[in-house]
Amino acid sequence: MKASLPLLGVGFMTLFLSLCFCCYMWRLKKQGQKEMGYKEVRLIIHRNYSTNDSFQTCPVCLDDFSPKDKLAVCECTHIFHTKCLILWLNQSPTCPLC
Repeated sequence: MKASLPLLGVGFMTLFLSLCFCCYMWRLKKQGQKEMGYKEVRLIIHRNYSTNDSFQTCPVCLDDFSPKDKLAVCECTHIFHTKCLILWLNQSPTCPLC
């Protein structure tokens, strides 16, 4: 009887640690699912800058747009230089302004 008591303690400790690990993994999965929504940033259209547009500066590089620049528009309607947005998305999967 005395020999089985430590074995029972080890069993309960293993069960407790397994339960803690499962809860931790479940929370990580839930957190990842919330962040997946931001990974939906895609380039919708490329267009050239026109002088009557209300936006004037790229939020990533802070350079003014010029008529020869290729621009990218995210699904969230934020506008960037195409090269700036692609570089940003390689480092972070979210819109720079969202």
